[in-house]
Amino acid sequence: MSTLILMPDGNALSPELIRQVILYKKGVLCRDAQQRMIVWIPVVDEEDGKRVREFLIRLTAEGPRPIQPDWSFIKPSIKPKKADAS
Repeated sequence: MSTLILMPDGNALSPELIRQVILYKKGVLCRDAQQRMIVWIPVVDEEDGKRVREFLIRLTAEGPRPIQPDWSFIKPSIKPKKADAS
C-alpha cells in the first residue's frame, strides 16, 4: 500500500515515485524512474533547500516511512505586497 505525503503546495505524492532528488539554488526537484519531473518545491534559502532535500531522501529510503513533514520552516518564495497607503 502506498502512503501519500503532503507537499508544501498541498498536493500529495507517493514516495515510491521518487527516484532522484536534486537541490538547485531556487528549489528542490524530484524525478521519477523515467526522469520526468514529478515535483518542484521552490525555496528562497539554501538551508531550507537542504532540509527539504534531506527529508525527501530519507522518505525514499528503505524501512518505515517518516511521519508527514512539517513544511512550515520553508520561507515563502513570494513576498506579500505592501498595502497602498492612499
